[in-house]
Amino acid sequence: MSTRILRLASSAVVLGALTLSIVVPAASAAGLPTSPKTSLQFGCPPIVGCTAPQPLLPGPSQLITNGDFESGGYAWATTGQARVAADPNLAHSGSGFIEFNPGDYPNPGTLSQRFTIPASAAEADFTFWLMAWAGSDALFEDRRDFLKVDILDAHGRWLHRIGLFSDQFPSSWTQAEYCNLSAFRGQTIQVQFTTDLIRQAPTIFFIDDVSVTVPTRDQIPARSC
Repeated sequence: MSTRILRLASSAVVLGALTLSIVVPAASAAGLPTSPKTSLQFGCPPIVGCTAPQPLLPGPSQLITNGDFESGGYAWATTGQARVAADPNLAHSGSGFIEFNPGDYPNPGTLSQRFTIPASAAEADFTFWLMAWAGSDALFEDRRDFLKVDILDAHGRWLHRIGLFSDQFPSSWTQAEYCNLSAFRGQTIQVQFTTDLIRQAPTIFFIDDVSVTVPTRDQIPARSC
């Protein structure tokens, strides 16, 4: 069974037993404007500017290549224990997905892809599906395994943390509908998923259907300039 999580705002959201506080961060290496809310260092980047005038795009444009992993690992870079798997009974859709499976040892892994957000984009909506299978010791220790979701520049330098998910995340596919990445419009960036594992029986994180979509102009609510 799948669960849909609505877009996160500047608030605290409970995902299972995980409370995730999202605030608009202070200025980062990307040169983003400073916000008065600076208590945490991750969350959605601030939306900068206005939506008009914007050229009319031909249709919703998908910036992520092979986000459903139906073409294996094509267009993705992986390290460590991040691997492409195929199982129609386990994938969120189709048969392909990414499995961060460390086996019996807490070995980390990364998954990343580089893409360019058009300079004319008023929105660039980032979403993905996630589930976490905690190890057998999860009921007896404080949660310590995490999946980090970060934005890097084209050269791999860290720009912004989008989110942090613990081993207490739901064990069924859940859509994290996160952020408008238009703060990075006109830039080539990378989205990177990284596991940070400490447990003796490490958590297995699964990712599927990663998407960054630029909608048409008539799908975008206007903001005054």
